[in-house]
Amino acid sequence: MSIPGFCRTGNYRAVDRAMTAKNKREIHQLILNGDIDIVIGTHAIIQKDVEFKKLGFIVVDEQHRFGVAQRSTLRQKGTNPHVLAMTATPIPERSP
Repeated sequence: MSIPGFCRTGNYRAVDRAMTAKNKREIHQLILNGDIDIVIGTHAIIQKDVEFKKLGFIVVDEQHRFGVAQRSTLRQKGTNPHVLAMTATPIPERSP
């Protein structure tokens, strides 16, 4: 997948707690080297052992499940990265 003007190579990876230790180490090294343009992850990407070469943009989905402390920790992994926090407000159904 390539996003013209945004992604150099189209390299992206998903990181989550269900990955094997070997896969995590490999992906963490790719992130540190800057070989991955987009990282998709859960709380697994805010762990101490995940270091970004250049973190420029963060999208947080379901903000209510990702607290202030977690967003702050993630922001500190970059140099003033842009942050987009999204939340879904349920719309109640109307009865006929």
